[in-house]
Amino acid sequence: MGAVALAGRLLRSRTDGEPDAVAALAVQCARLPLALRIAAELALMRGTAPLAALVGELSDRHRRLDLLATGTDPQTDVGVVLSWSYGHLPPATARVFRLLGLHPGPDIDGHAVAALCGGEPAVTRRAVDELTRAHLIRRQDDDRFVLHDLLQAYAARLAADDAERDTALDRLLNYYRYAAQTAVETMYPAERHRLVAGAPPETPGPSLDTAARSLAWLNAERANLVAAAVHAERHGLPAHTTALTLVLLRYVEAGGHHDEAAALHTHALRAAEQLGDTRQQAHLETNFAVILAQQGRYPEAELRLRHAADLAAKISDPVAEARALGNLGYLHERQGRYAEAADRLDEAITLCRAAGDGTGEARALGNLGQVLLRRGLSGPAGERLRAALTINRRTGDAVGEAYALISLGHIALQQGDHDRAAELCGTALNLCRNNNEPAGEGYALDALGLARLGAGDHAAALDLLRQSLVTFSRLGERAGEANAGNSLGEALAASGQVQQARAYHESALTLAAEIGDHHQRERAVRGLSSTGPPASSA
Repeated sequence: MGAVALAGRLLRSRTDGEPDAVAALAVQCARLPLALRIAAELALMRGTAPLAALVGELSDRHRRLDLLATGTDPQTDVGVVLSWSYGHLPPATARVFRLLGLHPGPDIDGHAVAALCGGEPAVTRRAVDELTRAHLIRRQDDDRFVLHDLLQAYAARLAADDAERDTALDRLLNYYRYAAQTAVETMYPAERHRLVAGAPPETPGPSLDTAARSLAWLNAERANLVAAAVHAERHGLPAHTTALTLVLLRYVEAGGHHDEAAALHTHALRAAEQLGDTRQQAHLETNFAVILAQQGRYPEAELRLRHAADLAAKISDPVAEARALGNLGYLHERQGRYAEAADRLDEAITLCRAAGDGTGEARALGNLGQVLLRRGLSGPAGERLRAALTINRRTGDAVGEAYALISLGHIALQQGDHDRAAELCGTALNLCRNNNEPAGEGYALDALGLARLGAGDHAAALDLLRQSLVTFSRLGERAGEANAGNSLGEALAASGQVQQARAYHESALTLAAEIGDHHQRERAVRGLSSTGPPASSA
């Protein structure tokens, strides 16, 4: 009999009224008949109380063991029954089961098990195979395993008194940090200057020698990496939290993983405060602001950037201060505060030059070029952008190079040189695709679409601009969505599809107003004005 059917039979009349709660109860009890029987008795003793209330109480996996303990008969106590299974394991296998209770994430692969347990990987593999045969862990695929919440809670209780608990957890966190850094540096070589090298783990890790393998590993381990960082801050290992968060910034930013980024930075800022590390606090505040700006949360981002700049100035860290000021300048450009933006970016450039930070200088120069372009100063804008391009190529920052090329493409568009714009933006598009930069890909598609539009190829323009909008929507890049919506509106109006054009401009206007994007708001208003009144009022 299936677990849900067994639970339904045990609960009798409750099944029809709360089928979802019955199914959830079966999962919470690891589909173990004994655990289901105890849970059913608990529910029946509570009379007409909703079954969902018991499900809620059992959602805490550590409390679940206590709730499913009868305290009267060892043969009907889940904890005692689990101890029988555990007691029959060979010592090496029992040790691996115990230590698996320390893992904070939803699943674990063979490399992480080996790192957690240390020692000879072959011994760990044999122990994992024995645990799988004993149904104490479940193999998800060839090298990925799941420990049910109920079993993990039991293993965690055993591990709490284990003498090697702290060293095992340290081994695991060190492995995750090192592997994540290897993956990020493989995908984004320009990030190497920003990251502090971690110590290699004692046990072998996965092969992360290509961008594709690195991205696949980061995607597969994302939930575990976030859980590990959060767990470290909550359990007295703050240095691991800050290190993991700084390593993962580029990945979560480029992938639009906003929830994970928020969790990482919230706990990392607490960890940096525990460590008394003002420099890391400054960088983390800036990083968090970048994620918030991506979501269009400009006021929150501005507060964090100002705090970051103040922290960096107090400890005389020019690189951290320049990063904060440079991003503040970028934010002001979005808000239409062009004079303030130029001032902050000039300050950032000066600091970067004094510190010898070429990558930071190039990014600030590129953003200053964009500010000047918004103010109609295409000549000075082009000078800054070409200077940024030169530095980006010298430092090997392909993503920075791509953004400089996109902005230079917009200058070519203003000058009516659509072929040159298409050439620049096509190069930028390839750079973004080859360097895992989806937001840059969205902006390159947009600029390339406008170049095709200027050349009279409306069909190609619409296709490129729709790709751009899809990219930004997937990433949750709200300023990019407003930008692509306005571009689509302009392309549709040029091809005679006026009402569809108005719809895109109206959506862009709403979005730009919500996030406070000055340029896109003005662009949407111009687009609506040029397309005349809505069809219903004609």
